[in-house]
Amino acid sequence: MESPTLLHRLNHCMKPLNLIPIGVAVVIVGILTIFIGTLLAARGGKADTEAGAKVAVGGFIGPILFGFGNDKTLLYAVIALSVVALLAFALFRLLAR
Repeated sequence: MESPTLLHRLNHCMKPLNLIPIGVAVVIVGILTIFIGTLLAARGGKADTEAGAKVAVGGFIGPILFGFGNDKTLLYAVIALSVVALLAFALFRLLAR
């Protein structure tokens, strides 16, 4: 009889995890966050641009980085975080081989 491989032993030891309830919970929390943020912004009376809100969004699709924002310093920070995330993702992929 063959000895079981490491992957077979790991699969045998690990209990299955159902991720659907976790995903549903994350979606519900996201919707609630948007709803509460909208209510708070409407109650404040001022538009975000009048209040001086600074916004920046960034990320990557494959190896292509992108970023949008209305504040240059914040945009540089978001791009730097995106580069770090991209490098970490690449490193984890290399180590998984």
